[in-house]
Amino acid sequence: MIRADDESANVRLVCGFERPSIERLLQFSIYDFSELETPDSDDLEFDDRGSYAPFPGLESYWCVDGFRPLLMRVKERLAGFALINTRSHRSGRAYNVAEFFVARKYRRCGVATEAVREVLARYPGHWEIAVVERNVAARALWFNLRATASIGAAVSGVFARLSMPSLARPRVNTFSDRPLLARSGRSQ
Repeated sequence: MIRADDESANVRLVCGFERPSIERLLQFSIYDFSELETPDSDDLEFDDRGSYAPFPGLESYWCVDGFRPLLMRVKERLAGFALINTRSHRSGRAYNVAEFFVARKYRRCGVATEAVREVLARYPGHWEIAVVERNVAARALWFNLRATASIGAAVSGVFARLSMPSLARPRVNTFSDRPLLARSGRSQ
């Protein structure tokens, strides 16, 4: 089993020519996410080519200030991605984890923990992390990450559950009464 550590796992900002890597990884992320959609839903369906629709707003990650596409690698092999931005679900300026995906091969071996550790160190400030209530695995991941000493020291607050009638059409204004607006230890 691969174990992530400081030397084997890393996260870095994506260059423009690497956009196709993010686009392809998004297809896997959407596929994983589609299991949370109900069978009678018309959302998250394959198109006639066997692909999902392009991720809405992806172009913003290459042209809007504060939007950052990140690739995760383990021993130089592509392992996942994160899309972070400064579009707060609540109010004020905060970093937001819009998408976070680790390939199944690299799950439960510390890659997510190391990736979050690197992202928080690279982008200190206020953070929001909203998790879809039906996504039990993601809720557990973020709860456990907050409990780790190195991440718990950098992030305080309560993780919010985002209520969504459909995974393809979120209602971001329906946070639970337990919002997360966390602050990392360093100022911007």
